[in-house]
Amino acid sequence: MKDKKVGVALSKRLQVIASFVTPGNRTADIGCDHGFVPIYLVKKTISPKAIAMDIGKGPLQRAARHIQEYGLEDQIETRLSNGMEQLKVGEVDTVILSGIGGPLMIQILEAGKEIVRSLKELVLSPQSEIEQVRRYLVEHLFLIKEEKMVLEDGKYYVVMHVMVEEEPIKKEQEEWKNVEYRYGKSLLKNKEEVFLSYLNWEERTKKQLLDKLKETKTNRSIKRQEELESDLYMIQEAWTLINKN
Repeated sequence: MKDKKVGVALSKRLQVIASFVTPGNRTADIGCDHGFVPIYLVKKTISPKAIAMDIGKGPLQRAARHIQEYGLEDQIETRLSNGMEQLKVGEVDTVILSGIGGPLMIQILEAGKEIVRSLKELVLSPQSEIEQVRRYLVEHLFLIKEEKMVLEDGKYYVVMHVMVEEEPIKKEQEEWKNVEYRYGKSLLKNKEEVFLSYLNWEERTKKQLLDKLKETKTNRSIKRQEELESDLYMIQEAWTLINKN
């Protein structure tokens, strides 16, 4: 979708990512790809300045070219960086991490924890192992303020708005059930259409696979059946929570 005022085309997922950035915050986009999110944030005066960072020279050159086309070289800097390595404490308020798998995301957050603790917020969109990312964040006393799910090009994506508290929240204030780690507290609570359609799709897909596997009796298929039955039980727990709220 193209924002007419700003003139930057953002996909649905990138629109949600941009919407989670608090106005006035200086932003670093780690793994910036084409640099469209920093451009959008600066053009729309959400961020007064931004840093577009990527580990690859190609994506960074593309981002630099787009930044130049929009005449934003004074407000958006590009840096070749592995994760947050080239970021200094106090340079930005928001860090965006998207388009990478959960384990790599955790690795980047862990390697840059001094930077992370100096931030106001994180905007995260892991492409795999989302439950693992939630567990890491809760365990390290971050506040997952909100999550949104987006369906784009036939794939479901989760975007998280994570607050970095000056005083990390106490564990007893933030108890999470396994079903909430799996699907996200706010997604279960807000019951948005995209999330409900995802849950229906996942339930249908796993049931079909389980029925197919029941036709075979190998040790591997039996183990997989048990995993699927456990997943379907978790989905039922999710529906129970949704219907209760």
